Amino acid sequence: MNIRIMRKNFDNFLVTLKRLDLDFDAIVFSECWLNEAGGVVIYIRDKWSANFSELNVEERNCILAEVANNFSVVAAYRSPGYTNSETFIRSLDAYLKTVSPTSCLIFAGDTNINIIGSAAEKNLHTKYLDVLAEYGLFPAITKPTRVKTRIDHIFVPLKSNAESVVYLNAATDHDITMAGIMLKTHKPKPIRSRVIVDTDSIRSELEGTDWSTVTKLQLS
Repeated sequence: MNIRIMRKNFDNFLVTLKRLDLDFDAIVFSECWLNEAGGVVIYIRDKWSANFSELNVEERNCILAEVANNFSVVAAYRSPGYTNSETFIRSLDAYLKTVSPTSCLIFAGDTNINIIGSAAEKNLHTKYLDVLAEYGLFPAITKPTRVKTRIDHIFVPLKSNAESVVYLNAATDHDITMAGIMLKTHKPKPIRSRVIVDTDSIRSELEGTDWSTVTKLQLS
């Protein structure tokens, strides 16, 4: 979500979160304005253990949250003040080359690249989508997120069966984007066992047993 100054709008977001009544594993905020203009924040649900790092991607604010053996989230904010979108796309491409292809990677944030833009913008947003698609990431958000533009993105793995929602946001002029995906869980291998019954031994033991006490009880 583009929160447009976190200190100003965070309480409004908490009200919205209460209304939604959903448990999120990750929440991404862009344009936070905490220590400087722009900025991004990632919250990870407290049941997960995560490592955080800042990424060296040009013309953006970008951080990574890695939840071991489960998923990773890249949060990005690219200010409209950055004029060279292709520099950002090339730098993003270089970073994605370093990501393990087996990890569940989610890319989210406001990049100010309108992927339903005009014909004049088509070449740019096509390059952007092509780079992400090369690494198996496809847009989960299919509706406009700010007026008639789609600049607030969530990209997820193709086979994640994502379900997405664009939720009207009264706090800022960016709507809230949400996506739910199914994480692969590591199921333990079933333990196979085999029982061997020695019927001959059982028969021999039964035949050698004195059953007179039992038969007397039955007759009485």
